[in-house]
Amino acid sequence: MRTKTVIDFFGSKNKACEAIGISRANFTKWGYYVPQSSAIKFGDIKEDGLKYEESIYNGDVGMTVFGESYVLAAYIGDFVGFTRAIKRGVEFYKLEEGARPQSVTDKESFKNLPLFTKPVK
Repeated sequence: MRTKTVIDFFGSKNKACEAIGISRANFTKWGYYVPQSSAIKFGDIKEDGLKYEESIYNGDVGMTVFGESYVLAAYIGDFVGFTRAIKRGVEFYKLEEGARPQSVTDKESFKNLPLFTKPVK
């Protein structure tokens, strides 16, 4: 579930926060994707609107670029988790059609792009 989709659905960040009982401070740490625990809550309260898509969070969504496999890194729930993963040696990539994968470590990319990692073997 994309963070932008949640904001658009509720009309504001504040209304989205109120809907699942979280602080605005927590919300501002989110990246391109809503953290899984919050995505589940949003999916539970709005049957006809927002849907929790488990495949996004369990590594089932991926792609192959220049012969290398990558999986969607939606499991990283906030920027703190993103920076901790980088410190542990996890590499994140921005993938664009026809271009080589680009390594990503900055906050703006985390917030504005779907990021990918190489699958664990």
